[in-house]
Amino acid sequence: MRKLRGLLLSIIVLLFLFTPMFVPTEKAKAVTAVRHYKVYYTTCIVGPPIPEGELIGEWTRECDGTWIGWGTMPGSACSYYSLTYGDLCEF
Repeated sequence: MRKLRGLLLSIIVLLFLFTPMFVPTEKAKAVTAVRHYKVYYTTCIVGPPIPEGELIGEWTRECDGTWIGWGTMPGSACSYYSLTYGDLCEF
């Protein structure tokens, strides 16, 4: 009798655990925005003689993933960037 109760209790617990997997839910939408990067020079061991903190690039990452801008890309060697967000993307 104890084994039967334990088995039934285990089945009930498993049903409660796995039921949410089979219930349809609304999918979450990714919220992204246009991103504006300003790239600045920082000192390196080897690099051009540019004053530290000088603007060396400006880039915008559009909603479709394209890059528009000039100069050094964000994340390049001997640089750091500031990031600001623009309009939200509509998908």
